Amino acid sequence: MTSLPRDENRVPVIGGVSSSDGSTPTPVEVNPTTGRTLVDTGDTSATLNSFQVNNLDDDNTTASVLYIGMVKDDGTWCIKKFDESTAATPVITYATVTNNPAVTTYATAWAAIATLTYNVYQTAF
Repeated sequence: MTSLPRDENRVPVIGGVSSSDGSTPTPVEVNPTTGRTLVDTGDTSATLNSFQVNNLDDDNTTASVLYIGMVKDDGTWCIKKFDESTAATPVITYATVTNNPAVTTYATAWAAIATLTYNVYQTAF
């Protein structure tokens, strides 16, 4: 088995093992801008891990509603809505181009956050 590389202080870098054989060392990838660890959930569709947060809006017209606007490098957008106005536990729903097909750009989606269609993750993606 090959070991992981070491930094300039001879400390092994963070890594894991390949899922194909359970023993081949594999380095961890990070986003060069944010330094956050990139995670592959195995889902090849639009996943939340590939989005970057672009805007936050604590809706002033509806108590206890928070919108988080996210967008990918390719322009794919997602608005995540946390709604605590009707339940003790936040209800989390998503607006995407899948459940809002007429809204094709992030700018248009963000401008319409209060009127978009929001659904659970499985429906929105």
